[in-house]
Amino acid sequence: MKTTNKKNLWGVALGVLLACSPTFAGPEVADSYFSSARSFATQPIDSTKPEYAKRLSETGVGTFKNIDWIIFGVDQRTRGEYRANDFRQANASGMGIGATNPPDTALALFKTRLFFKIEKILDPLRVVVEVQDSRRTETFYADTDGRDFNALEPIQAYLELYFQNLVGLNKSLTIRAGRMAFEFLDRRLIGLNDWRNTTNAFQGGRITVGEQKNVWFIELLGVQPLQRYLTGIDQTLGKAWLYGGIVSIQRWSHIVMLQPFYLGYQQDGLSADTMTNPVTNARPTQNFHAVGIRAYGVVPRTQFDFDVSYIRQFGVWQYQSNGTANALAAFAFWAELGYTWENFAWKPRFAAFYAHVSGDDNATVAASGGAQEGFFRFFGFGRPWSSSDYFRPENLQNAKIMLQISPFEKLKIDTAYAQYYTANQHAGIGSLGIGNGTAAISQAPVSAPANATAYALYNATGSKIGDEWNIRIRYPFAHLKLNVGYAYFRAGDWLLEVKRGGVSHFAYFEATAILFG
Repeated sequence: MKTTNKKNLWGVALGVLLACSPTFAGPEVADSYFSSARSFATQPIDSTKPEYAKRLSETGVGTFKNIDWIIFGVDQRTRGEYRANDFRQANASGMGIGATNPPDTALALFKTRLFFKIEKILDPLRVVVEVQDSRRTETFYADTDGRDFNALEPIQAYLELYFQNLVGLNKSLTIRAGRMAFEFLDRRLIGLNDWRNTTNAFQGGRITVGEQKNVWFIELLGVQPLQRYLTGIDQTLGKAWLYGGIVSIQRWSHIVMLQPFYLGYQQDGLSADTMTNPVTNARPTQNFHAVGIRAYGVVPRTQFDFDVSYIRQFGVWQYQSNGTANALAAFAFWAELGYTWENFAWKPRFAAFYAHVSGDDNATVAASGGAQEGFFRFFGFGRPWSSSDYFRPENLQNAKIMLQISPFEKLKIDTAYAQYYTANQHAGIGSLGIGNGTAAISQAPVSAPANATAYALYNATGSKIGDEWNIRIRYPFAHLKLNVGYAYFRAGDWLLEVKRGGVSHFAYFEATAILFG
């Protein structure tokens, strides 16, 4: 990571803070300025003290009543899944109208976690360790990308320095270094991916100025993504760096919470790696940036809530072998508007959501030095996009309506209907195994049979990927959380052209046992 980029990051973050916060060094007034978003599945998980972990003195166990300097927890999640015509899987044979569906699957996924943190007694030094074991039953499909398997992996192992008062700012300062997992913003760009059986983890450093309760706080990070290995310890791969800063401005949280942010990504070019498991594909040299802002809140004197994000990406997408640089010129925005009937016993909330995530333009040819317009999805949480787990922020237009109710205390039910279209029908969608959104097909492949997907994308005329309806029911007992759901997906004309048609079904039952409920 270049030094100039680090300096620019500090300058941007502190500059935005000074401009937007009139009480930069002033005292706090409210107990907490923080207000969580009402939008669907967007509240980040606090990985520094996950929900399943408790301070030992708060567990109710008499032996631990005076041990307030250890936070500890264990949970175990088992999920049974059934999928029919899973569109993420390759066709059994053929393509398009004549395609044969892949075999149906039924499997069980197991995820076990242990969290351990020491704080207070060694302050300012603190220690965090979190170990996760991810496995599943065998099925027809091998796990080649580390979505299901990651045996006995330390997803967090870092040292933390915590200073309660930062001189001149009346804010705390927290410095972390090591291996860590975290979520920011609305989880769509950087998330743990909690639904998935494995977790997004990084290695590097993280600095937090202030706390969530303050009128403002800043998160700064410089980390390397970890390559998941199914049975070995995950490792960084070459020189790949994710860095950036997020400023949360909460002075007007009763109206709006503002989160301007900057993210940068750099990586060196590597040849294809055929010696590791999973196999690592060749990758280009890249150096690009993303700037954006998120705003959410509740409209004063109403029960209308909103959550809006806009992101612009620019920089060098890749260097060609002849030295030509392809620029990145991508963008994305999404917005959710909801209304809650607070006076009704079931507290129903109805919401509408729309997103546009740019795909590569087939009119600009990369080999000729053209720009790349496909949005880079970073390391976000896929679940909010689709209950079938079909989509990420990649070459996508998504309209959705949602209803959330709570018939009685703790019981949560939500259902949604969504439509999905491509932003560019000649670019693919990687999560469906159809090319990717950053490489539109601008020229007809030389051999259609050998390049069937590319040929289909080049000739695609439709843009509708499909429709989805889903429902989910959740209830937490003292030491056991239950989650059951179903998703129905119907393919549109684009998906029929470039892969296959029909409908898919996804049903699941999930039980999570927690040591300290």
